[in-house]
Amino acid sequence: MIIDYEQSAISDGVFTLNYNAASPGARIGPHIVTITTFKQEELEPGVPGYQSGVEERIPKKYWENSELKQIVRAGDNQIDFALTQ
Repeated sequence: MIIDYEQSAISDGVFTLNYNAASPGARIGPHIVTITTFKQEELEPGVPGYQSGVEERIPKKYWENSELKQIVRAGDNQIDFALTQ
């Protein structure tokens, strides 16, 4: 599961997650969670990548080898992440 600003909406510390641009939610089951502000773009048609030259605002421990884990269950899930420096 990757949470990024292209795939989710964040307002007042609350986010909504989309599985991809067309599908809300996430697959049911365990996930390692990566949280990033990188902007995903297509490097070439059909091949997603990450835009270079954009400063990451989230501490590295949340997006490089993240140890955040979460289980997504059927139905509504409230998932909170207390991010620290």
